[in-house]
Amino acid sequence: MKNTVYVSFVILFCLLFIGCSHKEPQYTIMVSQCSDDAWRQQMNEEMQRELLFHPNVQLHIWQADANSQRQCLQLDSIIALHPDLLIVSPNEADEVEPAITRAYQKGIPVIVADRKVNGKNYTAFIGGDNYEIGHLLAQYIQTHWDERSCSIFEITGLLGSTPALLRHKGLVDGLQSLSNFTITAQANGQWFQEPAYAVTLNLLQQNPKPDFIVAHNDLMAIGASQAVEAVYPGEDIPIIGVDALSGRGMGLDAICDGIEDASAIYAPHGDLIIQTAIAILNKEPYERDIVLPSFIMDKEGALAMRQYADEMNRRVETIRLLQNKVSDLTKTLSMQRMLVYALVVLIVMVLIIVAILHNIYIYRKRVREERERTQRTIMEQQQRLEDMSTELARVQATASSADKFMQQLMREIEIRMADTDLNVNTLSAAMNISRAQLFRKVKTLTGCSPVDLIRSLRLKRGQQLLLNTDDSIQQIAYAVGFTSASYFTKCYKDMFGTSPGEVTRPK
Repeated sequence: MKNTVYVSFVILFCLLFIGCSHKEPQYTIMVSQCSDDAWRQQMNEEMQRELLFHPNVQLHIWQADANSQRQCLQLDSIIALHPDLLIVSPNEADEVEPAITRAYQKGIPVIVADRKVNGKNYTAFIGGDNYEIGHLLAQYIQTHWDERSCSIFEITGLLGSTPALLRHKGLVDGLQSLSNFTITAQANGQWFQEPAYAVTLNLLQQNPKPDFIVAHNDLMAIGASQAVEAVYPGEDIPIIGVDALSGRGMGLDAICDGIEDASAIYAPHGDLIIQTAIAILNKEPYERDIVLPSFIMDKEGALAMRQYADEMNRRVETIRLLQNKVSDLTKTLSMQRMLVYALVVLIVMVLIIVAILHNIYIYRKRVREERERTQRTIMEQQQRLEDMSTELARVQATASSADKFMQQLMREIEIRMADTDLNVNTLSAAMNISRAQLFRKVKTLTGCSPVDLIRSLRLKRGQQLLLNTDDSIQQIAYAVGFTSASYFTKCYKDMFGTSPGEVTRPK
């Protein structure tokens, strides 16, 4: 019975294990971003799009609002949650690097995106070369301006941010060989359209008309274009930006609509970030440092790229619809699988119950047979008890007769103990039995011969007299039937281990 139950539970456990073992490991990825600008919004969209192929991964995004101190505090909070992987887009690489190092030293894989940090305390880096982008902007100006001199307005990103510093340095170094190509005015556009419009409007009103306007991203380039239209309506000042992002009102649209002349490609590649993260989580090979290539996007390329982006968005929507359908089918399949498991469990339970009932039947049958055997055994025991009772009564009768015989024998010995002529013949005559019968009965009842019994009783009586009287040893020896004191002493010592003279006598 036990074996059947054990086997059934093992089968049930295996079925449940098989039902649960097909699940993929679940991962949690935390993302810390310096701000919620258009570039990072596209990065997030690309990451979410790539995660359509990885439903076992959850993504949580934290925004620091361009505040490095806040980002460090957020990173410490994320470290306390100990996610499976951390993606960081630093606001200022040098200030955020200690917090990234703390996460890395805690054993959390860290992917640094967009802005590289110093040192090696990260798992992977994915981003463009901001210094190279500045160089590309300078080269574009050189190749698209035929005059000897060129006046340039530069609308920078947030002061102190790593991309702003590197793009400015790349632009300055790229123009350094051309003495007449100079940055005549500079302002901080804070990465957004409205601030860029305001500061560009101020520069245009206070400075001569520039030959070129360079903005550190497309949103600021669009703001600068609006300022040009406000100050110099109908006039064309070439404007170039950075990012060339797809989407309504972004860089690609601005180039296609003639708002910008060109833009340096600085794609977020959120899909590549997620692909690298999945490779790290699954312990698969990955490239540690990925520097994304950059090039200048003009109107012709922007039109082709926008068509490609529109097609990509349509396909993404198709994938989402298919994923939703697959999700519904998966839920249906999961429910059907659970029903199958429940049915199998029910069948197993029925088999267990049948096995238990069968074993109960077998057990009851064995109990009944055992009870019948017990009853037979009890009857046999009762018969044996009756036989033993009869035998006991016979033994008791025999014992009673033996007791009477021994009492009479002891009495005859006691009466004749002082008689030195007391022997077997005298006792047999007194007991009215033959010498042989006397010997056999005494031997059976006491284990010794009549002579040994007589001597033993005489010595015990002698010991009593020694302990209770002050008679001499010789007197006592004669009183108990010994013919000499020496023989009494020898027999006494053989029986009790000490001589009569060593016995403590009463005073």
